[in-house]
Formats: sequence, structure tokens, C-alpha cells
Amino acid sequence: MKTLYESKNTRIQFDQERNIIFFYLLGIIDHENYKIMWNTLLEKIVEVGAKKMVADQSQMERSSMESKAWLVTNWLPRMRKRVGDHVKVAVVSSKNLFTKIGGEYIANAARKMTSFDVKFTSNSEEAVNWLMDDRNAAIN
Repeated sequence: MKTLYESKNTRIQFDQERNIIFFYLLGIIDHENYKIMWNTLLEKIVEVGAKKMVADQSQMERSSMESKAWLVTNWLPRMRKRVGDHVKVAVVSSKNLFTKIGGEYIANAARKMTSFDVKFTSNSEEAVNWLMDDRNAAIN
């Protein structure tokens, strides 16, 4: 596993063997850091050519509604344009109820705006197993 980027609120790693990006959201994330980390994620996805991602929110405490709205209206369209629709995302749910609900809001928006295949999981192992399962995916 190679670390591609790390800051106070995120860590982006790449598993070259399985071609999976791991995106960890950490702590309380203010709006500016939220934008920086998601924009950095997009650059790293393009750089390595990954079409599978684990978005691990298990250690995230919260982010603002402004940040979630920015992600849906700004970042998702750019992601779709640069990477395409055939992306699988396994989301490891936050332990914080409100953060979990926010993650579900974003996932539902992504499903409506793209053809991304999104699934919520309880841990990273379950996420990777789902991403690698050929039976449920158009992306491998």
C-alpha cells in the first residue's frame, strides 16, 4: 500500500495490486480542508487510473452542509467528466449518526447524477471484498 497524500483530515493510499484507492476522512473537517482533500483525491484517482475506491468515514466526526453541497454540485460533475461513470465506491460508514446520514445523502446524489456503483459497508475488509467481487460489478 502506497501513501499518495496525507494531511490532518485525510489520508489517500493506493493498493496497486488490487487497483483500489483508499480515502480516509478524519476528524472534524472545515470547508476549505474538505475542498482541498476531495480535489486532491480526484487528482490522485486520475494519476493512478483507479476505478475502485474505499471511502472510509469511520474516523470522521463531521463536515458542514456547505461542504456536502459543494461535493454534490461541484466535485461530482468534475469527477464524472474526468473519470467516467464506471466507478465502484465502497463507503465505510461513520460511527457518528449525523455523519453517516450525510454520507448517505452524498451517495444517493452520486447514484442519481452518475452510474457510480456505491455500497455502504461496516469495515474496510467488507469494502474490499465487495469491490473485488466480480459478480456485482461492471468494473474490474
